[in-house]
Amino acid sequence: MSAAGDDETVLWGRTVGLRCRFSGDSRAINLELKQLQSLFSESLKRNCRLLDPVERYHGVSNLAALNHAVGEELAVEPALFAVLTDALARTEQGEGYSLYAGALYAEWDSIVYVAEPQDADPINSETERERLSALLALGESKAFRLTVVDEANCVLRLDAEQSALDTLAELELENRILDLNMLSDAYLLRLIRDDLEAAGCTAGYLEAASGLTLALSDGAGGDYALYGLGDRGPAAAALAPKTAGSCFAVRYAFALNEEYGWYTLEADGAKARVRELLAAQL
Repeated sequence: MSAAGDDETVLWGRTVGLRCRFSGDSRAINLELKQLQSLFSESLKRNCRLLDPVERYHGVSNLAALNHAVGEELAVEPALFAVLTDALARTEQGEGYSLYAGALYAEWDSIVYVAEPQDADPINSETERERLSALLALGESKAFRLTVVDEANCVLRLDAEQSALDTLAELELENRILDLNMLSDAYLLRLIRDDLEAAGCTAGYLEAASGLTLALSDGAGGDYALYGLGDRGPAAAALAPKTAGSCFAVRYAFALNEEYGWYTLEADGAKARVRELLAAQL
């Protein structure tokens, strides 16, 4: 099931989908499907706005609002408060995840989606190496801090050293501090799942374009498919059972279609596509 509604909702619906089981006659199924699509679409739009680190929305105290309110106390919705306190705890574990890596992820995204990514690759570009080095040093400097001011009222404050803010301004990455990055889809699917289950939808699963899948509480049964790259393209290589409430992530090292995922490499003066290199190794 895809999200429906305004252009904004449809756009986000390209990255998250819902699959559910229905039973009964066609009339009852069509009615339930329409109601569920409306619920899913509303939840997707609301929670995507809530977790958006870039865009601010009228009447919404979201992640971007915190990025634009450095040094100020800001009350956020309980759902966002729960997400951020969880992400903060993971950040403080010091095991590689950082809630403060917004500028680094923004910079990396700008490289990945350019027309000729190899030209912006830090291996080939001294300018990009310098930018990424500055951002990495910033992350290691402990220049940012998110503080819980009032847990009962979900009040937070984001603080930053002025030198760090100056560096972001020089790199034209202002207001890009907090970012859920690699856990963004995981948090989004959890929030949507909570909305769906509160409304009685418990059979099925949510899936993100990034490869993450979250089964609802009654979503046991069936399998997740693991894909490999064969002679004729992607092919199922193994299956993993889908259990209630399970979460399954997939990462692709090759393109599943002709639109995205290509990266041209220079090897001994000849250009080669990643898929061809991978195929030779499998």
